[in-house]
Amino acid sequence: NKSKNNSVIMDKSLISDRTKRIQDAKNRRTREEIEQETIRNEGLDMMDLPSDQSSDSHAMIGIRGNEQQQQQQQQHDSPRTIAESAPPPPDQQEQPSTVLVSAIVVEEQQQQQQHLVVVPPIFEAKQLKDRLPVRRMLIGILVLAVVIVASVVPTVVVTGKKNRDALRGLTLVPTVMYYVSPSSLPTTSFPSFSPSTSNPSSSPTTGATALLELIASISPDGGLSVIKNSTKQHTAYQWLLNDPNLEQYSKERLMQRYALATLAYSTYIEDWLDYDDECTWYTRAADDFVPFCDADQRVQNIDLRGGFYYLWGTLPPELSVLSDSLIRLDLSSNLISGTIPSEYASFTNLEYFSMTANYLSGQVPSLFGDFVNLTSFRIGSNSLTGPLPLYNWPHLTRFEVSNNVFTGTLPTLVGNMRSLTHLVLNMNQLTGILPTELGLLINVTTLAIQQNEFTSLPSEIGLMTSLVELYFIDSMIEGVDFPTT
Repeated sequence: NKSKNNSVIMDKSLISDRTKRIQDAKNRRTREEIEQETIRNEGLDMMDLPSDQSSDSHAMIGIRGNEQQQQQQQQHDSPRTIAESAPPPPDQQEQPSTVLVSAIVVEEQQQQQQHLVVVPPIFEAKQLKDRLPVRRMLIGILVLAVVIVASVVPTVVVTGKKNRDALRGLTLVPTVMYYVSPSSLPTTSFPSFSPSTSNPSSSPTTGATALLELIASISPDGGLSVIKNSTKQHTAYQWLLNDPNLEQYSKERLMQRYALATLAYSTYIEDWLDYDDECTWYTRAADDFVPFCDADQRVQNIDLRGGFYYLWGTLPPELSVLSDSLIRLDLSSNLISGTIPSEYASFTNLEYFSMTANYLSGQVPSLFGDFVNLTSFRIGSNSLTGPLPLYNWPHLTRFEVSNNVFTGTLPTLVGNMRSLTHLVLNMNQLTGILPTELGLLINVTTLAIQQNEFTSLPSEIGLMTSLVELYFIDSMIEGVDFPTT
């Protein structure tokens, strides 16, 4: 009985102590709730505090949190110590103590959870405070951009309208520039045309300027093609400018060398363009018994018939620079295309002109009629068009224009060519009646009129006593009665 009474007393004492601790825990929880409410209010007020006061408030909150954690740790450890030091109760008395201890542990866990909830509002308030300046700055930048765009767009619209109105009032006058000042060329030191006792370095652009002015004066376009880097004329000018013997040549020789260089670059003559005497350049002039240059070193016979090599490209108009001296021009049996430059009409001293078997097109310049000394005119086997290029050439002996696209009739002035020996008109589109003036051509040995659309052959053909060859097959001529004598 005594032991039972002692056990009952101990249980009552233990229950009384546990009840007291529960009451103390409730009181502490009430105080903690008050402190947590105060901390929440302080956290919300931190947004309006200066930086130094805000840091002090965080420090106070951190101290309070540490004190609360120490108290909770002591409370958590004390029940375990009491429970471990108490003697083991009887079997029928174990259940109440276990229930009480579990209730205390549950209350402590709830207090810890309530304590952890206090911190987030403080940090959330601080993060919200940190993000506010950034948002305000972005909004300010956006507003400023809108203001700038709103002020610039009307100005651009008004300015564009003013420019359009001003352009409507302008009157554009086309201008043609025939010569460009050589001051825009590189100022490289070149020798002058004639020997000089002065130092060439004192006027480094004299040679280039004078040469360009000379070439511009003889160019058909006033020198425009010379200043363009992609032209054959510009290449010829550069070649001549780099000639080591430039100062030794007269203006006539410079013009002659420039004209030949332009021909060489335009038709790709392989054996020319060295800096030797141009009269030593290869041609077939020896076959004609007419030298390339005369006694005064002026070019008089350009014979570059195909066979040794073939020329191709186009005919340069600058070749007309040689009009005073050139008497023979033979570029037949090559691959030259394009048209016959109208500048070639200045060859008033020309005696022999042959472009047979090329790829020329277009019409023959009408001023070719001024070739008063012409003896041979051969342009067959091309694609030339227009009326028959027959003029009053009193010394003409050969007129060969076969295999082209000439149209019209044979003019009556053919009777004035009393020196004519070969009249070759076949394979064109000539029409009409052959003129009776053919009977005046008493020196003609060959007459070829086949594959045209002539409708009759005059009886005066019987007066052509020197006639050896007559071709009129594949034509529309019918009912021809040849004289018996």
